[in-house]
Amino acid sequence: LGLLSLLLSLTKAEPAPWINITTYRLTPVNYSGITNMDSGDAGGDIYFGLSQLLLPVLCVGPELDMVWCKNRKFLSGGSAQMVYSEFVVSTDSRFGEYVKCNPDQETGFFSCTNRYSTPAPAIQSSTPVLSQNDTCSAFHMYVRDCFNGTLYKSIENSTVDECCSACGADIECLGWGMPDINKTTPTSEGRTCQLMKYPLVIWEDAQTDGHTCRAAQRTTTCWFQIPYFQKTFADVCDIKNCSCDAIDKLSMGREGEVMCGDTAEQELTTLRKDTSITSYTPKSSSDYWHCGEELNDMCGQSHGDSCVKCAAEKLDYLKRVGCTSDYINRLCNVNEAVCKDSLGKLCGPYQHNEKYCTDCEVTNTASLIESNCSVSLAEDFCHGSMQPIWRDYLLKFACLANGTWYSTQEYGQCDYEEPGGPGSKCWWKLAERKRTVNSTCVDTKVITAIQEKRPECWHGCPQPTNRTSPCFLQCLFETIVGNETANIPAINITELTNPFMNAFTDGPGGCPEIITDCQLAQGAVASPCEAKNSSTSEGVCVAAGCCWGPGLGPSPCFKKAAV
Repeated sequence: LGLLSLLLSLTKAEPAPWINITTYRLTPVNYSGITNMDSGDAGGDIYFGLSQLLLPVLCVGPELDMVWCKNRKFLSGGSAQMVYSEFVVSTDSRFGEYVKCNPDQETGFFSCTNRYSTPAPAIQSSTPVLSQNDTCSAFHMYVRDCFNGTLYKSIENSTVDECCSACGADIECLGWGMPDINKTTPTSEGRTCQLMKYPLVIWEDAQTDGHTCRAAQRTTTCWFQIPYFQKTFADVCDIKNCSCDAIDKLSMGREGEVMCGDTAEQELTTLRKDTSITSYTPKSSSDYWHCGEELNDMCGQSHGDSCVKCAAEKLDYLKRVGCTSDYINRLCNVNEAVCKDSLGKLCGPYQHNEKYCTDCEVTNTASLIESNCSVSLAEDFCHGSMQPIWRDYLLKFACLANGTWYSTQEYGQCDYEEPGGPGSKCWWKLAERKRTVNSTCVDTKVITAIQEKRPECWHGCPQPTNRTSPCFLQCLFETIVGNETANIPAINITELTNPFMNAFTDGPGGCPEIITDCQLAQGAVASPCEAKNSSTSEGVCVAAGCCWGPGLGPSPCFKKAAV
């Protein structure tokens, strides 16, 4: 018996080690914690913070439905005082799935959603519902088609629920089919369950053509199909279930190389929807644009002295087609920064509709002439090749920053419970809340470091200090990500992370600390109150300067700090 106990103790899985991680969060000042919040390392939060500066020019037309745009009213685009906070989080070293935590569009309260937060599509069919068991929640039930290929395993005498369970527990299985199921008793036993793997072969309209087959396909990737999760969470997750709380809710979520690569483009695309746009009626036209087209035909896309020289040689023809000396001078000496700034202000809301955008440019020809706009810049703006420049900046900046984002949900936050093995709900805790500083101060220190690399760009902007103007933003992000055509090298990310992290120091280069209404009392331990930092009635600072815990009176864990 003693030898058996020894062998069992040797084979028992050792608890995963805990580690400390420093994270940062850009947040409204009234949100003092990280419960049900997302945060990031220095690179990840710099990326998120500076990207918010692009939203005034990015959030127009269809982009308004992007999550970042919808969140602006509660964050940097609204009345909230925005701050950066630095935290130290003590966490189980096994990282789960990163989840997105965003403010509710009605209340502004933050909540988190993962891939299992949306129920599986409802079965739209006149036939009896096959199953309402949780085992089938990870599948989309077909109502028209079936499968007729890619079979790799059959299970006899199976029910629908058993078929879902068998496919759900098999890494290779992408879907299942039942070639002959009785419509009147669809969950009866005695049917053959056929498990399918890639590629699925569709038998179109099989069900509507009178066949009694049924089929279902996975709607999501199960935890055990992701190698890291399969290796790391095998002792706390059940392979019979597609989801696992330890991965989806309890552990600290992590996403590396955020917004970089193919997933970033997909992420930005899926966040956008088509929206209607108000029609724009043109009021006038001008020979200026026709002159520009003819000048391009005669002299190409040349600029400066070469353009002027070519125009002089073709002057007789250019005058016959409506060109004036003033037009030629402006078209040959385009001020790209000023032109883009004017286009954005005048026609930005119509940029996603080529017709209305072009009409807007014609209507505003006089202003665009004064801004020395060229035909090519105007066409690029309305044909969509300029608007994606902001999206391109986001994607390139993401890869340059190479940041990491973290999510910390309340389900796995430790109160008084110590970390444990399987079944434990204690996966992370806030070890230290460090300094909180004004977001404008942090951004200014980072932006100043960027401007020192290429100050001449901002000197050419009509509003060199206006951080919402297209010219300022183009200078900023072009300096960050570089421009090979203009021979502008990308910045080294440490030139951003160094001033960012220095902003949190209490010394030269640091930003003044903001004293929030409630701070953790000196030497006090965390209480349930701290675990509920939010704008709800639980865990919110009250007038007396204390923090109310759920079902408790004023808690000693917080006190009002002296200003």
